[in-house]
Amino acid sequence: MKPAPASSLLNRAPCCGVPSAPPTTPPPRAPRRYLRKNYVADITDIQYLAQLPDLRVLWLCDNPCADHPLYRQIVARTLPSIEKLDNLEVRVEARVGRTLPSAARC
Repeated sequence: MKPAPASSLLNRAPCCGVPSAPPTTPPPRAPRRYLRKNYVADITDIQYLAQLPDLRVLWLCDNPCADHPLYRQIVARTLPSIEKLDNLEVRVEARVGRTLPSAARC
């Protein structure tokens, strides 16, 4: 499977992960993004999601980037408005970088 272009994460439909608008369109306001199984390989690609200030819930599990050992911490620091990641609350420990128990898989 071919990796998705990083900037296309912004224009994915909030609930299905398919492109919903051309890349030149401003990102839609959406509090949730379900990007499971979208082959997001590079953890740094989530920086594009920081342009969604209303984003509160994000599902990225079942992507190669979710296998990164500091996945939850990186997402929590990059997306400060995120409250729930892969159906688990983002706790203070994730934001400050303390070691957390392994999260349940999707």
